[in-house]
Amino acid sequence: MKILVTGGTGFIGSHLVRALVKQGDSVFCLARNKKKAHSLNLSKVSLVKGDIRDKRAVERAIKGMDVIYHLAAISGKVAISPALYQAVNIEGTRNIIEACLKAKVKRLVHTSTVAVTGKLDKIPGDENSPYRPGNWYEKSKTEGEKLVLEAVRRGLPAVVVRPGLIYGPGHEGVSMAKFFKMAAKGFAVIPGNGKNLWDITYIDDCLQGFLLAGKKKAALGEVFIINGSKPITVNELLKTLAREAGMELRLLHLPVWPMRFVGKIFGLVENVLHLPMPFSGQTVQLLTQSRPHSNEKAKRILGYHPRVSLKEGIAKTVAWYREIGFITPAASRGSKFRPEAPPHRRRGSTAP
Repeated sequence: MKILVTGGTGFIGSHLVRALVKQGDSVFCLARNKKKAHSLNLSKVSLVKGDIRDKRAVERAIKGMDVIYHLAAISGKVAISPALYQAVNIEGTRNIIEACLKAKVKRLVHTSTVAVTGKLDKIPGDENSPYRPGNWYEKSKTEGEKLVLEAVRRGLPAVVVRPGLIYGPGHEGVSMAKFFKMAAKGFAVIPGNGKNLWDITYIDDCLQGFLLAGKKKAALGEVFIINGSKPITVNELLKTLAREAGMELRLLHLPVWPMRFVGKIFGLVENVLHLPMPFSGQTVQLLTQSRPHSNEKAKRILGYHPRVSLKEGIAKTVAWYREIGFITPAASRGSKFRPEAPPHRRRGSTAP
């Protein structure tokens, strides 16, 4: 198969590119900046320079391809204008769709997010939960998903994948990594009581969902939630992180409303002055809401089954953090180690 991946230099995208190469496909990666693609195995990946906002560049990249995995998107940062979300996540997706229809590709796998359903009325959420985006990112991803589903009715062979929160080796550049790093050092400050539930998925399980969505005939025209085996409370996630890092966790719970107010101020500062702030109102929203989702549809139709336990996934992630120096032995010396949970070690690890 000739496969084009957009967003192949991102966290999920780079892992997906390697997985596609491993299974023997001819992989092409649409990238704005070739320097960012240095981590890919370029001897087996063909780079196509272009931006999804450029309609002609997208058409040239997609022509002759069998399958398109569309992962490119703007996300994660407060200081992003609504216009940029519109240009990348909505109009960029429109360009992908129209080029796929023109080239008559065999399949488009579009990356959405469980966040399009926002704050849930009914828990757990599923693919039939109503759209309820709460910020510009969620709104733009909602509109992008709607465009794909509208195109399905026009004859586009497409599948929509909605991942939950993804973690694992290679995600040090995303916002969730800061949260993980905080817990791995043995101290965490969170708004609320920490009893709200999260979907959290190890990268290998996420890839399993994407690869199945790219192959299964029954997947065409459908939306699938891809997440872990079960939701987990924020408190338990933090405790697991600390335990696998060999740390005694100190948790500080703060009232929600003051942190939400401060987060809005931080967000305004970041938007106006473009200065990095510790958190935003969106961060507080994420940390305090319960957004668990069912993956029963993916299990039934795709044959998807998450295989990596939280303990195993966190252990691998913490070990990798140490290998790259994202967390260091020095950072843990001031805290008490749990004797029943020594630091995870593997070949090449710099863990003590």
